[in-house]
Order: sequence, then structure tokens, then C-alpha cells
Amino acid sequence: MRNEIKNSPWLFWFLVVATLCIVGMVNLADFSLSAPGLLKASGGLSMLDMRLWYTPADVYRLFDALGSWGRANNRLFYLTIDIIIPLSYSLLLWSAISHGAFYRFRAFGLFGGVFDYLENATILILLASYPIHRDSLVIAAACFTMLKFVFCILGFGFAVVGYLMKILRRRAPDGPKVEKMAD
Repeated sequence: MRNEIKNSPWLFWFLVVATLCIVGMVNLADFSLSAPGLLKASGGLSMLDMRLWYTPADVYRLFDALGSWGRANNRLFYLTIDIIIPLSYSLLLWSAISHGAFYRFRAFGLFGGVFDYLENATILILLASYPIHRDSLVIAAACFTMLKFVFCILGFGFAVVGYLMKILRRRAPDGPKVEKMAD
């Protein structure tokens, strides 16, 4: 599969464009399931998946502020758009890492998406069980969120540094030549 990706640069660029379009639409367009739409519904409180960490008090303050309409839209967001986003950026990171010197670590590109799906599942359970407070589940969701960010940053780092290393290796001379000494 690695050779197929290396021989198909159009796939990489398709993933770049698709991911940027999806992420841009969700974060810049103003509709009920977008980040600006949910931000308005919450009275300015950011959604859980956009925070590095949150506590039970943070979660239930957000759920209270969203109201029933906002919670329903938040639930719909996780069941529709936020199924596509982790898939898109995970495939992009996997492909980007595959093009560089760290291609053996391309699985790191998928881990961010896996933790994003775990985060989404726990947040959906929290939304479904609201107003019941499930503090231990909130902590699990916050851990998944933090791990999502850690692995996305690691994946991005592997992709960029690996690509730069690959370019530098191509441009570097073969190394110092050592002449054999005559006896």
C-alpha cells in the first residue's frame, strides 16, 4: 500500500484539499451544526472537542448553556460531520507520514482519529444521559480529547520532519570518501 500512495500524489493532494474544505466549512461557515453556530448556541462556550482539557463542571456548564436545542444540534454534529472529520485528517496524516522518512510510523497518523472517535462516543453518552452527571465518563472523554491532540501533533510532526529529512537526504552528498592507504 505504501508504494501505491507514493505513486499516487493526486491522492495525497485530494486528501489535503478535502480535509481543508471540511475543516474550513465546519469552522468558518455559520450554520446550526458548525463551530460558530454551536458557539452561538452555548453563549460563547467552546465545544468540548475544541478544548485541550475539561472538567465535569465545564461539561455541565456547557450542556446547560446549550439548552435542549443546542444539545440536539451538538449530538447531530457528532453523529454526522464529526464522523467525516477524523477520517479525513487521519487519512491525510497517514498519507503524509507515508511520504517521508518516518513512513514506518505512519500509524501515528491514525491514532489521533481513533481517540477522536472515542472522544465523540463518550460525549454522545454524556449528552444522552444529561441531566445525569457522569463525572468519571467526563474524565475519560477529556483524556481522549487530550490524546487526540497529542497524536495529531505527533502525526503532523512525523510528517513534516520526515518529509524534510527525505529532502535533505536527496540533496546531501554521498558522504565523505575515505581513501585506502597503501601498505
